[in-house]
Amino acid sequence: MHSDWESVRQHAGTSLDNSIVQHFGDSRAEAQAAVCEDVTSPLTQTALIQISGVDKTVFCQGQFTNDVSLVSNRHSQLSAYCSPKGRMLACFRHFQCDDNYYLALPQELAAVTLKRLRLFVLRAKAELTASDWLSLGLSGPNAETLLTEYLGQSTPTAVDEVLVSGALCTIRVPGPFPRFELYGPAAPILACWQQLRQQARPVGAAAWTLLDIRAGLPSVAEATQDAFVPQMANLDLVGGVSFHKGCYVGQEIIARMHYLGRLKRRMFRLCLDNIATRPAPGTDLFAPALRGEQSVGQIVSSAPSPAGGSEALAVLIQECLKADLQLADQDGVAISQQALPYAVPDIAA
Repeated sequence: MHSDWESVRQHAGTSLDNSIVQHFGDSRAEAQAAVCEDVTSPLTQTALIQISGVDKTVFCQGQFTNDVSLVSNRHSQLSAYCSPKGRMLACFRHFQCDDNYYLALPQELAAVTLKRLRLFVLRAKAELTASDWLSLGLSGPNAETLLTEYLGQSTPTAVDEVLVSGALCTIRVPGPFPRFELYGPAAPILACWQQLRQQARPVGAAAWTLLDIRAGLPSVAEATQDAFVPQMANLDLVGGVSFHKGCYVGQEIIARMHYLGRLKRRMFRLCLDNIATRPAPGTDLFAPALRGEQSVGQIVSSAPSPAGGSEALAVLIQECLKADLQLADQDGVAISQQALPYAVPDIAA
């Protein structure tokens, strides 16, 4: 956890996992609140990489899946950094504040991603550093009103839209209710947190992940690095891949899969009942009736469900959705498909 979030640990019942605030005492109640109430979350699971310099756009354009030229002080985007084989090493939100770019990505991947990106700066006038900024989430039926009152101006109305207000950068992200992520230096973020927690229920990373799952947002964890081509995780369906920009790392394979249609796997939302512990990213799924002991997919992310059990996103061979799915090392788990907020193309069509 960033040292400036240490005060959060004093909240009664706070549960930490690798310095990430998972919940504030009752993960199930927080999940229930997240899908129907106003909630605010210290995004301790998120770290930021700052990219500056006159060549930052050219450098990023040659590394990431999305069209970096569209990033501005008013517009952010989802994007990914891939291996030469076209598989995602990191998935992140890319935004700009003043003259700097920022990549918001999982804390566990920040250091290794920064180290790898620095290897390719070469002669480019671009500097990459670990940012000390913090991030905060707000979601709910009254989120727009609460944030407008706090900022003193209207909030972004469209997904991916950015508002730079003083030292805070506010981004609208997908969700069942108006949902925002705020980024900035420690002092203004902590001040915002202290105010919003009086008006919205504090929730941890698990509840915020649930909202990401229901929005169908892909992610990459340490266990799933270099596992998925962006289309497998639906990154193309949520605006995270440009098929019209120039070359970038992994572009040839990603483009070939797009234009030749050789895609057998997609990401789907699942409900897992009768499960005591939510599955970790990278956990294998099986369809014994169709593929025997061969893995047919992997968990991308998971979170406690308001109804009990867990909800998850998983990359699966699409035809195996019709079969009874089993989770590795866990018997008796009932797995069913749930709707995503966007259409997933039928591979068989």
